Amino acid sequence: MKISRRGLYALRALLVLADLKPGEVAKIATVSAGQGIPQKFLESILVTLKNARLVESVRGSMGGYRLK
Repeated sequence: MKISRRGLYALRALLVLADLKPGEVAKIATVSAGQGIPQKFLESILVTLKNARLVESVRGSMGGYRLK
């Protein structure tokens, strides 16, 4: 079975978010650099995950993404 690169990157991003402490958020740049995922591609993946209600975004200078 073949999984698309988008699916693999989404899974890797979800694993990073699952490893966070409660209340903590991860910035896109941090996840992108740590996992070797292109930042623009990760942004579109996280928007899709947000629309699916798997992750939520936190706005502001200390904002980022976390599991919902």
